[in-house]
Amino acid sequence: KNRELMPIVAPNKLKNDSDVYDNVILTKTIPRNNQDDFTTLTKQNPHNPSKKVKNFLKSNKKIFNKFNTMGKYDLILDNVIAKKIGVNEDQIVFFKTEFDAIKRLFELFVSKGSEIVSTNPPWAYLELCTIESKAMLNLTTLENTNGRELDINYQYITFSPKTKIIYLSSPNNISGQCIKNNKAWKKFLEKIPDNILIIIDQRYFEFVYETKELDKDKPNMLDAIELMKNNKNVIVFRSFNNFYSIENLEICYFIADNSIINFFKNSQVINPIDRFTEGLALTVIDDPYYEKTKKKIQQERERMFRT
Repeated sequence: KNRELMPIVAPNKLKNDSDVYDNVILTKTIPRNNQDDFTTLTKQNPHNPSKKVKNFLKSNKKIFNKFNTMGKYDLILDNVIAKKIGVNEDQIVFFKTEFDAIKRLFELFVSKGSEIVSTNPPWAYLELCTIESKAMLNLTTLENTNGRELDINYQYITFSPKTKIIYLSSPNNISGQCIKNNKAWKKFLEKIPDNILIIIDQRYFEFVYETKELDKDKPNMLDAIELMKNNKNVIVFRSFNNFYSIENLEICYFIADNSIINFFKNSQVINPIDRFTEGLALTVIDDPYYEKTKKKIQQERERMFRT
């Protein structure tokens, strides 16, 4: 299909270009001068950013470097997050975007012919990276439970010598429901070999707001950080991209055993975070405004459940 590039581009790369990327549906194609004329349905926070963010953008003049020469930038954000969630700062590695994170994960851990286990439908970036890596995606359909929930049936998930990654989201990217720390999960976890990476995708973790009234009769939600502390093959994936209502704030990060994190960091020649982006993240991370926003979203969710 592209004879002009055939002498200089590998056939499999040309095949990806025509079979994969030509069929990607882009979502950021609304003209900037008439964005207010569109109503969009997204899995993101619909509320405005806080006053602290607006003040930060207006008043802080020391957030930009004059020269783009810094290969490594001395971070503060990793220390702040580490204290907040109870881990060491050497257990966190940052990426500029969610796609950068998942792509680097595949570059370092997935080889041709490897198998990735996940739930159906998969996260689009996960599917793209699987195709690019010439790996295989083994998907398990979420199961309807009493007409109210879509749960993972762990009995249907199988492993093989080629299985490299088990990718599960909590809350689930589609159903919005979290992995329950029940007998089925614990039994499934015991069967997973140590050489298989378990990725717990928590990019929408801020939308989870448990209340005693709603959850008193349900199994506890899986504590992904505690799971990571007890299992060296677990990586927790979190993001600033979906909850804070700032288009430019796309930082995400992996939390894992320091040996895995060092492996990631050694592959980062240039640090993905600049002072401006880090400043935004530090502004929102402990802003009480977002706790109030979280409660508003929960109240709206409960109202819709009642209707």
